[in-house]
Amino acid sequence: MNVHEKFALRSAAIDGMTLVEATSNRSFSRHIHDQFGVGLLIHGAQVSFSGRGEVQAHEGDVITVNPGEVHDGRPIGGDVRCWQMLYLDPGKVESIALALDLPRGVELHHPVLIDQDVTRSFVKLLSQLRESQPTRDYLALESALLSAFAPLLGVPDPKTTCIPAGVRTVRAMIEEAPEMPLSLDEMSRLAGLGRYQFLRIFKRATGLPPCSYRLQLQLQMARRLILAGTPLAEAAAHAGFADQAHMTRHFARSYGVRPGSLAANLKRKNGSSIIQSCLPDGTVSCTPQALRCLTEQATLT
Repeated sequence: MNVHEKFALRSAAIDGMTLVEATSNRSFSRHIHDQFGVGLLIHGAQVSFSGRGEVQAHEGDVITVNPGEVHDGRPIGGDVRCWQMLYLDPGKVESIALALDLPRGVELHHPVLIDQDVTRSFVKLLSQLRESQPTRDYLALESALLSAFAPLLGVPDPKTTCIPAGVRTVRAMIEEAPEMPLSLDEMSRLAGLGRYQFLRIFKRATGLPPCSYRLQLQLQMARRLILAGTPLAEAAAHAGFADQAHMTRHFARSYGVRPGSLAANLKRKNGSSIIQSCLPDGTVSCTPQALRCLTEQATLT
């Protein structure tokens, strides 16, 4: 299957937020983010793994992901799907929760939400985020932000899985320094478990084997370094990759965007740019017109 995709990264009007517009038929392997993500499927459909099991999303559905939540994404039937995703730093979500009189430590409860009112609120927020700087009403934007997130946030369910202290220790070591490799023998010895037992319990606790969990944290570190302006080769070395090519291969596989494209986007000054494009003519695209069409549909229903 040929991969057709187009990604655009937009700077949001509010600090701690980034808007990504994507059109792709790519299947993304299991990965994690260090941000909250809320999006809207504008065209097509996909099936994905989430913290609440496997879910399907179709046109008009709101999709979400929490920091550290293992997830993937596969187009249904291999067709191109189009979505817009708003990524928020944990601190920004905490401030939204505070404004909504919610306690600390909230999470996004539903990996897929099929609700016309929720879709309508999120479409309104996306439309306002797309407005040009001179016409943007910041009070209306903050109001739209709170209205969109009010039905999405809630207190996490109590965790029922008991994770042995030794496994928690190893996980914390990986999170503290993902650039430092640990062998399976070292990790199982630190956890006080046999190798197979350690692998089984670690995957049950995190959703990923330890090598994959570390790789996702390395990618997050590399992304933060690149966004801070670190040269790609240095970012790869600091994050513990063998070289830049090693980082690039896994970065593109998890995020659908090459790190060089992300770095190039930072140098643009217009606040919006296409950072990867290989769509053939005639393929659907995540355009303002498509969003307007979905807005009208939500208003009429």
